[in-house]
Amino acid sequence: MERITSLKKNGSSELVKNLGIFSLIATSGIPFFTSTEMVMLFFALSVYFHNPFNKAISSKALFPFLVMTCIMYVGQLTTVGFSPFLTYLGWFLKLFFAFNIVCMVKDKFWEKYVNVLTPFVAISLIFYFSTLINNSFANFFITKVSPFLGSPFADSSSAYQQNLHIIVFNFSQIDVGRNSGPFWEPTAYAIYLIFGLIAIFYIKKTIYNIQGLIFVTALITTLSTTGYVVFFILILAYFIIIKRNLISVLMMVVFIFIGLYVYETIPFLKEKIDYQISLSNKNKDLDKRRRTRFVSFALDIEEWLDYPFFGKGRNEITRFGTSKLKSIETHRNNGISDFLLKFGIIYFLLYFFYYYKSWLFVSNFYFKHTIPIGLIAIIILSLTFILAFSEILFLKPFFIAIPLLGNYYKSSYQLQQ
Repeated sequence: MERITSLKKNGSSELVKNLGIFSLIATSGIPFFTSTEMVMLFFALSVYFHNPFNKAISSKALFPFLVMTCIMYVGQLTTVGFSPFLTYLGWFLKLFFAFNIVCMVKDKFWEKYVNVLTPFVAISLIFYFSTLINNSFANFFITKVSPFLGSPFADSSSAYQQNLHIIVFNFSQIDVGRNSGPFWEPTAYAIYLIFGLIAIFYIKKTIYNIQGLIFVTALITTLSTTGYVVFFILILAYFIIIKRNLISVLMMVVFIFIGLYVYETIPFLKEKIDYQISLSNKNKDLDKRRRTRFVSFALDIEEWLDYPFFGKGRNEITRFGTSKLKSIETHRNNGISDFLLKFGIIYFLLYFFYYYKSWLFVSNFYFKHTIPIGLIAIIILSLTFILAFSEILFLKPFFIAIPLLGNYYKSSYQLQQ
């Protein structure tokens, strides 16, 4: 009887952990759940009361971020002159939410992430290929189902409101043959798939398995320039750093030639990158052109130079003024320069130092010094920057959780010794 009770308790605990990871993914990228921070508050409180976190480890992991945020807030009050406190309550809420999930799943974070994401990836492939075979498949869901699944939290006046999703799949850009999965657009989906592939490799030491094949297939269907470039670099890193034998060197050479051929022959790779770089190199009327990732970077850096140490803040009114709200001039899509401008160089450097440490401890936990973990951590951090060059990632709960993971993986590794 006690064993049955224990199994039921463990099963319930695992379910809650999976729901916790789902809530982290959902509030970071699934349109139905991303419209308000009240959703995060609900999930955060639910998780906390079910499983209060370990205070000993929590203080080590969370305390630096709380101190950094308070210093940044005071600094912005001094340099900008005004920084709405409610905006920073929102940031504290995101920290609290992400940290609660981390405290609940501990060193099972990446395993749970892959397990939760896999069904969505499989569903996305079913919807994607069904639409390619018969376009009326997508039309049925867009016209008959999607109108009834609008988020009750969405701002109807927002230019970013999504209205082509059915929660588990987003039909945005399906008309041009791109797979968005459940996320807000294909490149965002590619980013979550990349982290899934990294996690699969960490857990199983290879991506040559069913899960890896499903994730790679889904990545191909996104037709994402950023996703393809990062996946190419990941494969090269695998051959150079992990395998390190003659066959791997030959495979690497072949893969480089294939990559160069694909880059030169597929228009959406070479032409898109060249076009966006050419826009950023023109200094005239930056505010009137389309907001590509390179243009956004140029605009953000120009603003950041006026507030280099503590940034300009997250509030759109302090950043743009009321006259420009909801206009083209407020649209920025470069996650690196956006974070730098909002938080300043001090917070930026410390924040990503913890990103590096987190990947260092995660790598050590899974590989136990059998690979150069410091180099691997640097590579993954660099690839994260490449991914963030196209999307505003670092303000989302999932990406806030990553630098908070380190102490749990470090503690688990030490217990194994």
